[in-house]
Amino acid sequence: MRIALVLSAMLLPCYSYADDWNTELGLGASVLRTRNGGKDAEQDLRPNVYLRIYRPVNSSWQLGTSVEWLIEEATNWGGSENVLMWRLADLDYRLSNNLAFSFHGGIARYFREQPSYGYGYGFGLKYRLSSEWIVAAELTASDVDVSTDVPTDEGRSTKDDLKWASVRLSYTF
Repeated sequence: MRIALVLSAMLLPCYSYADDWNTELGLGASVLRTRNGGKDAEQDLRPNVYLRIYRPVNSSWQLGTSVEWLIEEATNWGGSENVLMWRLADLDYRLSNNLAFSFHGGIARYFREQPSYGYGYGFGLKYRLSSEWIVAAELTASDVDVSTDVPTDEGRSTKDDLKWASVRLSYTF
């Protein structure tokens, strides 16, 4: 009973701020450029899924966190070459009522034959079509690396350089 009271007391103030938070769900396409070690870069087109939780900081800034998923194979994760990026900081700066400059940074995960982690960062533009719909164009770069203690495939480096350009349509609720 005490635990329930303590949890209620801790969570109750959070509900008073719930109206300030927004969710953005987007679908789009990304052109992913992958370079492994010193080899030539490979490039392919992938579907992109985006989920963001954010709130306004003031009249010009929005601060949030988001997850971006570039899908190569949706049903198999091990060795699928999917890219998952958790944008720890996902910031928007309003240039006008409908146009915003965005930039982000966070943790990237590249699903290859061995776990590959790193960092990522990027920027873009967002245009608000209506109060609910947003179209966005972004560029993101990421460096990921497999642990040096883990063997990798023959002829493949442990380091991958990932860059992608995304266009996305999002719904805000």
